[in-house]
Amino acid sequence: MHLVRLIFCKKALEESVQTYTSWAYFHRESIGKYSKITRLLQEK
Repeated sequence: MHLVRLIFCKKALEESVQTYTSWAYFHRESIGKYSKITRLLQEK
């Protein structure tokens, strides 16, 4: 019973990591723009 729960948690974790990775890849350009803006604001 515990092993099944562990496998399920591992599967859910892998899926969330995949989702996060694809989201980060998809939004990488906008994240880059955002960090450029914050850097410009910090320099002022």
